Amino acid sequence: MNQVQQQEFFDAIHDFQFIDENGRMDLEWFCVVLSKCFYADGILEKSPDPRDVYLLLIEIIYEEAERIDGDTEELKKLWVQNQKLVDWTPEFADVYPNKVRTFIHMGGLFSVFYVWISAIGYELMEIPRPEKTTKYYDWVDPQWTHVYEFIDGFHNGLFDFCKEFDRESISETGYSNFEALHLARERGVDYDEAASDLKQRNQAQNEAISQINAAIESGFYLEAITLQECLISNCLYNNLKAKNNLSKSTTLYELLKKITRKSAKISLDDRMLFDSIEAWRKKRNTAIHGFISSDRIELNQSRLEFIRFSEDTAKVGVELCRDIGIWFEHESVNYLETRFPKEIKLDS
Repeated sequence: MNQVQQQEFFDAIHDFQFIDENGRMDLEWFCVVLSKCFYADGILEKSPDPRDVYLLLIEIIYEEAERIDGDTEELKKLWVQNQKLVDWTPEFADVYPNKVRTFIHMGGLFSVFYVWISAIGYELMEIPRPEKTTKYYDWVDPQWTHVYEFIDGFHNGLFDFCKEFDRESISETGYSNFEALHLARERGVDYDEAASDLKQRNQAQNEAISQINAAIESGFYLEAITLQECLISNCLYNNLKAKNNLSKSTTLYELLKKITRKSAKISLDDRMLFDSIEAWRKKRNTAIHGFISSDRIELNQSRLEFIRFSEDTAKVGVELCRDIGIWFEHESVNYLETRFPKEIKLDS
């Protein structure tokens, strides 16, 4: 490959979709592209045969199925699915020589991926194991630009899919599995205890939202606003605490200041959300402290204006509570770091 072709191929593997929307990996395609990565790095002679990589995973995943109690054959059929290619043409022969595509389901892949990837290097390629390892694909030389990008991308893609699945299940489970794992590690407790604590927190938040809605319906707008501030502050507080970035002060003002300090790391949507919360915070101050009248004649008019202002502030707060809840669910799956630090960069 010339330099332009290498860059184009690098861009392609950088955006490679390892897991499809149904939670399956195309095994033949993975094996062939991995070999092409060795070719792009000019070390094709080091590349294991794609068929050997294929058979290695099948062997490992079948052993895992047999290790698990239950109907082994049904589990194998679930984890390894074959699809006959009715639109097969000779140009696909190098990837699907048998006119069949093999899908590996995430249910089985996630149980053995680290064993498989590790074995590619240390068993198929016979690379000596280092005395000290930091990750299961330490056999990949950081100078193998394309191979490293592909394997590292596989690792990240796998966990990104799991995190998205976890995120979508929060409404049913009441917590993020990844946040529970993070909390268990930080507190030194078991997973079940951490998960139980998160369920209780979620229940408390749901109860707070019910109280907020009831207060607004009853015209108790200041009560609703106070509860909204507590809920919003709690989300910001838990986010900062999970990232070990918590200020000593826990006022809403200080929490917002802390979380927006490094603006480069905040998306535009998040920035707009935090700006909206800051604008609401100022209205909250006016609603809580602003009912002041110096003239008895103006008292009734001031009271009506105060009620309208407080009602509007409370109703805006309901939307912000919903938005901060969505934001927190999105963030919570990332509290447990799953990415390894990048060791190389492609020269531009």
